[in-house]
Amino acid sequence: MKKVLSIFLSLGLLFTFVGCGSDNKEAKEITISAAASLEDPMNEIIKKYEAENSNIKINTNYGSSRSLRKQIQEGGKVDLFLSASKDETDELISSGGVKEGEVKEFLTNGLMLVKSNGSKEEITSIKDLSSITGKIALGAEGVPIGDYSREALKNSGVWDKIQNNIVFCKDAKLVLNYVKSGDVDYAIVYANEINNLGDAKLIEKIDGSLHDPTIYTFANINVEDKEVQNFKDFINENIDIFEKYNFERK
Repeated sequence: MKKVLSIFLSLGLLFTFVGCGSDNKEAKEITISAAASLEDPMNEIIKKYEAENSNIKINTNYGSSRSLRKQIQEGGKVDLFLSASKDETDELISSGGVKEGEVKEFLTNGLMLVKSNGSKEEITSIKDLSSITGKIALGAEGVPIGDYSREALKNSGVWDKIQNNIVFCKDAKLVLNYVKSGDVDYAIVYANEINNLGDAKLIEKIDGSLHDPTIYTFANINVEDKEVQNFKDFINENIDIFEKYNFERK
């Protein structure tokens, strides 16, 4: 009888340890770096993917495409890179950080000029910025939205006239937050934020001919990992989520 009890106890402990090992199995981690303007749709895509793949954990790093690209070149561990500028993935290709065939153009965007709720000046277009007294938030140099905005302002003939009015921001989300909070009177933000202006108001959608096309790309850096490839394919299959946030597919 003691032998039988001993066997059952041993088997019970064995199943307990097997069960614990199964429950504590660590999730496979995938790391993505993505332009700040992609944060909302990417968070939705990630939530959906993780719900369908309980063994996968997606780590995110949002910011300026330029700073994210530099982090990758400096050795940062990233599996997928989603950029708001084709220039940044071109730079990665040139430096050997990613193979050309692993980069895809997948979205486009535009620019809007908006004003805070507290702004008292009445302007109707980007050209009217030459006469403003208030502050305008723009992306900093090297930040994609900053480069697109600067180009539009120069081509509109107002860039040199607003130098004392500019507040530079490190990424697109910060530009938007500045004008929504009323910390500045004006801002040039991405067109996809049309439903996320809060109390800020649209002045105009900026003519796309005034700046280079706003093309988003994504690069598969870790090409050897099957799970990374699966998540990349999942992004491709869910472009409609980006469209829900007012991006346009390329």
